[in-house]
Amino acid sequence: DVQAVNGMDKVYLWRNGICVDTKELNATTDRTTLTFKTTVPAGEHVWYSYTAVDSNGKWAASNPIWVDVKGYPDVQAGAWYYDAVMDVTDKGLMNGTGDGSAFSPNMTLTRGMAATVLYRMSGETTGVAAEAGTTFSDVSAGQWYAEAVDWAADNGIVTGYNGKFNPNANITRQDMVTMLYRYAQYKQDDVSQTNDLAAFTDKDSIASYALDSMKWAVGEGILTGRTTETLVPKANLNRAEFATMVSRYLA
Repeated sequence: DVQAVNGMDKVYLWRNGICVDTKELNATTDRTTLTFKTTVPAGEHVWYSYTAVDSNGKWAASNPIWVDVKGYPDVQAGAWYYDAVMDVTDKGLMNGTGDGSAFSPNMTLTRGMAATVLYRMSGETTGVAAEAGTTFSDVSAGQWYAEAVDWAADNGIVTGYNGKFNPNANITRQDMVTMLYRYAQYKQDDVSQTNDLAAFTDKDSIASYALDSMKWAVGEGILTGRTTETLVPKANLNRAEFATMVSRYLA
């Protein structure tokens, strides 16, 4: 709210010392409510201030207001996965990709990413990077996911293929559900809530090893179909879907 005895002429909005918007009030003496809308790259720390000028050229400035901008430029408020992405980010379970500024919601999730998030969820520090290589020939101690893979293998949450973990391979919906199901068992959660999957026309395409975990995930509301009638169990899982699954599981 702004008002000036001599009439309010202009109000300037400043961000980090740069004027980013101006409202023209044409020397009105009425009390006026102003709304400014701005866009700031997510992850930045910025400050805002206002300068008000009356019709005689007298001015007043507000103290700066510091703002910690959360989120990612590629995750817009209103997106179906927005709340889940913010949830897993706030919990420190998932970070941005590349330089960290983008979340890449449509990027396919890899097995290394999945193991790392589950490791963070566990709160454990028992993974030993050097030991991962003795279990899987394609995981070396210097890899960012090595400790997580070692921990997950030790606790029966992940298994490999012919002695390899394939950390950079894309993970399917049924494989991710299987890992999360094993994680729930590791945490000694109640996994008795299930769904018979009768509503899904592609239930017979679910691999036998993933059937119990898919029934559990659907029964718990952790996983929903790609459509009302299909689960598409062998489709690759993207980061937005994974964030949503994790957020639902932790709710």
